[in-house]
Amino acid sequence: MSRTSCFTIILLTLFFVGCSEEVQRTDIPNADKSNALDASVSISPEEATTQTVISLKAGNTLISEGDIQWYVNDIRNESQSGVRFIPDKLTKGDYIKAVIVRNKKEFPSNVISLKNTPPVMGNSNILPERPKVNSTLTAQVKATDVDNDIVSFTYRWTLNGKFAGEESFLEADFKRGDLIAVDVTPFDRDDF
Repeated sequence: MSRTSCFTIILLTLFFVGCSEEVQRTDIPNADKSNALDASVSISPEEATTQTVISLKAGNTLISEGDIQWYVNDIRNESQSGVRFIPDKLTKGDYIKAVIVRNKKEFPSNVISLKNTPPVMGNSNILPERPKVNSTLTAQVKATDVDNDIVSFTYRWTLNGKFAGEESFLEADFKRGDLIAVDVTPFDRDDF
């Protein structure tokens, strides 16, 4: 074999071997592609109240290797840890965020402001319990509000299935056998 053909075979061999290797990019840091979304940290639900458990979502590696810190109004809450935040002694308007610290780097979440919790209806009665035809009927109602807001009520009276008024009381010419009902809805100033 001549020197020229031997040199050509060696060059072809080097060309094919060089082409079969994966090209290494130097502009991208050598990182595990499965952790590409690892830095995304979020908490939910967005419409949280003082009674809502807030959940943290992030990449598995970030959660398992990081330190989860919860903040209420930018003050670290030492009583909470892990991927769930259970509000305790908070009020509407407080804002919550989570920060995961990993390798001395902080990964903050979005911020959630606690919303209003609507009042809950308690006991209700129509008084007097044994009305007479000339009685004035009143709706006696109770409601609770975990935000300690002042609770107001709307009333909708019906007499024999027909609309009869929107006051906290009902006066009418009643007769024996009348069917009287009242729908009461509690609300606070943040319900509108």
